[in-house]
Amino acid sequence: MCFSAEASFVASAGLAVVGVATLRQAERPSDRMVAAIPIAFGAHQFVEGVVWSSTPGGDPHVYAARLFAFLAYFVWPIYAPLAFYRYEREVALKKRLLPLIALGALAGLFFLYFMIADPVEVVVRRGSLSYRFDYPLVMVYPIHMSYGIPVMLAPALSRDKVFKVLGVSMFLWYLIAYYGWRGSHPSVWCYFAALLSGLIYLHFRLRGRTTARVAIAD
Repeated sequence: MCFSAEASFVASAGLAVVGVATLRQAERPSDRMVAAIPIAFGAHQFVEGVVWSSTPGGDPHVYAARLFAFLAYFVWPIYAPLAFYRYEREVALKKRLLPLIALGALAGLFFLYFMIADPVEVVVRRGSLSYRFDYPLVMVYPIHMSYGIPVMLAPALSRDKVFKVLGVSMFLWYLIAYYGWRGSHPSVWCYFAALLSGLIYLHFRLRGRTTARVAIAD
């Protein structure tokens, strides 16, 4: 599978449409962070489209690459568990999500520090983009686990079946990206995770239908 500016821009446009529709389905203010995930992923893919389409070494390319890495490595591990924390109503489940928020913040701040210390560079590798900045090799596995656990476990912990499918699917695609595009797997995984975020629309759509049936029955 080959990735390109066209693939990123098409994904971005599709997710923008899905994201707007998802936000319209969000009834509670506490739903909105989760409902906004497709739009956020769409913006992320648009930024990567700019990386693909701009001249290497030029300002748009450099700034877009750094913005993509900032969103991927700093924002997502904090935003994802926080969004599902805001969404959930059960006190017990919210307590389970608190450590994930802390873990995501730790991973995000770790990556942010090293992205500032060693500005991000991007190269094309096996038909996809590899974002590079230096950090201690001894931290590779623990810090990537600290990143992945909050992002993928937060939806998987939900009692909602669609969110569980989202979390499990993100994990499976991470494994596919890691072993299929090693070295550029963060970019590849972000692309597939972005597409999977369309499941969030399905969740709100199904919930809206259930609510409507209950209202009619009453």
